[in-house]
Amino acid sequence: MTLDNGVPLLTFQLRSTTPIAMQKLTGLVVDVNGKPLSGARVGAAGGRKNAGNSSGPSETVTDEDGRFQLDVPIQEAISKNLQFAAIITKDGYAGIDTEYLDAATDFKAIDFGSIKLSKGHSLPLQVVDLDGKPVAGATIEPDSSYSLRRQAVRSDANGHATLNNLPSGLIRVSARHGNLAAASKLLVSEDDRENTETILKLAETPSPQPSSEQRAEPLEVGAVAPDWDLKGWSDGKERKIADYRGKVLVLDFWGVWCGPCVSAIPSMQALAEKYEPRDVVFLGIHTPDGEFDQIRKLKKLHGWTSPSGIDRGTSNADGSTSTTYGIHGYPSLLIVDRQGKIAFNSGIEPKDRSVFMQEMSDLAKANGIDWPPNENAPQSEQEESMSKHMQAMFSREIDRVLE
Repeated sequence: MTLDNGVPLLTFQLRSTTPIAMQKLTGLVVDVNGKPLSGARVGAAGGRKNAGNSSGPSETVTDEDGRFQLDVPIQEAISKNLQFAAIITKDGYAGIDTEYLDAATDFKAIDFGSIKLSKGHSLPLQVVDLDGKPVAGATIEPDSSYSLRRQAVRSDANGHATLNNLPSGLIRVSARHGNLAAASKLLVSEDDRENTETILKLAETPSPQPSSEQRAEPLEVGAVAPDWDLKGWSDGKERKIADYRGKVLVLDFWGVWCGPCVSAIPSMQALAEKYEPRDVVFLGIHTPDGEFDQIRKLKKLHGWTSPSGIDRGTSNADGSTSTTYGIHGYPSLLIVDRQGKIAFNSGIEPKDRSVFMQEMSDLAKANGIDWPPNENAPQSEQEESMSKHMQAMFSREIDRVLE
């Protein structure tokens, strides 16, 4: 360590190593019409199977025929059970990480075949603090994949920035400035006209969320459902729980950031379409760290008609309504009967788990659902089985309340 004008300077000398082999990665990058794309930037991510992955410095670009060849050095310390993915980016196109492919013991070339890039989209942002003041110099990073992380930007003097080359769909975005941070899932629309400026509100990094033992217990069946304390509703209307006496009310506690919550939206919409004609009302309550523009985009994308409110607070750890209802996890579903009492609460742990699991198995069998989901089936099939089972379970509970 030396001093440079009074500033400590740490100098590290790294020991040079010689790789034991070179893993060759090859492939062809094309657009949605199959046209080869030249000049696409290609990197690599890899590591031991089931032990995590990281991206390395090795890079190349595709030639005029859209083809690439990338040599990744293999060190002796980590040379077994390896897997690799290609990281592809090109301006104007949505970045992509390919699936991971296993490396052979002799490090034979891995061919990723034809890699198709779709149109990229831009999302304008503004970073502000809790008082709504613009934050300059904040780092904004989409962190859903290695290719998206390459699109990281900083906010300008007025807190503005634009993330480019994004795929459509939900993208996890984080922002940080000093000890202030924010993280959210933002919806990128295929229609660029709908990608209007989104506000990212920074707050001090929250303390660890209290354990379930420290938080309020979930409301028991038979308890009177308390009123909510919300920032507002997605349709701009005012509501209080007393408005729904005489009706059956289904409350869905959720968040855009919560993958299972978003995956459940089609099932919740199907339940609403089935039961709303029978005087059942469906309402969503989003965690405090939500924005109405994102909720409305998601509702439009999925054709989700149920209004959703945003809880009062700063994060999913301190929501006023979720605390009152004793919500410990997301999604959570509660059913309130016509007398305004809790009739079902998905957050209540079963007294006998073996009996509960048998009930779930019987319910799946009665509805022709594979249960438990086949672990070897594609992820989409597993999610479909989970969705069907959840829908059948909640449908059963709503029927019980209506009887």
